[in-house]
Amino acid sequence: MPEINDVKISSQKPTSWDDFLSVLKGTDVPTEFLDKKERDQGGQERDSFEGWVE
Repeated sequence: MPEINDVKISSQKPTSWDDFLSVLKGTDVPTEFLDKKERDQGGQERDSFEGWVE
């Protein structure tokens, strides 16, 4: 049988950060999830107003 990764979706919004963090404690998160390599996206040099004409 193929491995299935289940996603838990809560129908009730946590009312506080403590509630949210308590839900995370019971969640198995892979160690490579959002590791330093994934988070390091580098910088970008760009002009936010490039092409804008008044």
